[in-house]
Amino acid sequence: NVARTALMFAQAAMTPNRVLVNGGLGVLSTSDGRPVSLLAFTISGGRFAEIDIVADPKRLAALALPQPPMR
Repeated sequence: NVARTALMFAQAAMTPNRVLVNGGLGVLSTSDGRPVSLLAFTISGGRFAEIDIVADPKRLAALALPQPPMR
């Protein structure tokens, strides 16, 4: 269920960008260059142990978001 929800967020956004979040794997989804959602993954024992998702525009605006790579 968690993976299905994460995929739904990834598909809804126009551009997923791999980024580092607190030194770990993350995905910053943008639309027209604006952040839509941030997913941060915690991996333990080679498996996804936790996925944190921020999609609230006010919370995203308050974060120091990583810059996605230029395409």
